[in-house]
Amino acid sequence: MAEPPRFQEASRCNVCQCSFNTFRRR
Repeated sequence: MAEPPRFQEASRCNVCQCSFNTFRRR
């Protein structure tokens, strides 16, 4: 995992990934 430049950006990326994972699983 690459080191995120900002904590906020990392959190947003995580949320996007989580959402994408759920959408793909559906």
